[in-house]
Amino acid sequence: MKFFTNLLATLQRQVLPRRVLITRVLKISEWAVLIGYFVIWGMYSSGQLKSVSLLLDMGRKLGTAAFIFYVLTLLPSMIRRLKYPQLFPIMSMLLPFRRQFGVLMFLVAFAHQGFTTMLPYLVQIDFDYSKFQPLLLAHHITGFIAWWLLFPLWLTSNDLAIKYTGKWWKRIHKLTYVAIFSIMAHLVLVEHWLYAVVLVGILAGNGWGLLRNQNFTSVRQ
Repeated sequence: MKFFTNLLATLQRQVLPRRVLITRVLKISEWAVLIGYFVIWGMYSSGQLKSVSLLLDMGRKLGTAAFIFYVLTLLPSMIRRLKYPQLFPIMSMLLPFRRQFGVLMFLVAFAHQGFTTMLPYLVQIDFDYSKFQPLLLAHHITGFIAWWLLFPLWLTSNDLAIKYTGKWWKRIHKLTYVAIFSIMAHLVLVEHWLYAVVLVGILAGNGWGLLRNQNFTSVRQ
């Protein structure tokens, strides 16, 4: 446990002084994802690239990346509710970048969906969604539902939105806990059980933290 605590403290000392640099890198990454997406779209549209399997493989890898960024947006709130001091360094390292993680997750998920649903149809004219097995079709539908649930979060992930939405901003961003169920279904339908278990663990951690805080408040009263 001491080794873990020391490791977190070392990471914290390395990360926090570089907040501006890391934020800049994340913002550049957001543009890189968008530009890369449209470049690849153009290459397939012009016939320079034709491999559907390559496209699907890129889409799957982007899906994994989107999942990682999504988890990084959820962890700070869970740690704050659990109130375990040993985990506070993780929260302090993630909080400054949570907005960028969320924006990057949304854009990467956008590219993931494009590569796994829209572009294959463009590349392969006889690509017929009606041939999808029911579970695979449900997998894509739950993905689209999750993406649209997260759309208002992406749209309001800026200072101007925070200013004009006021108290509604936090309410809007609670949609992430609705989207999480669509994401879990999206993962389970293609048997990505480990990813789904991670999300269940985050939900359980949030629930336990909220329950413990309520009990503590009741005892104090």
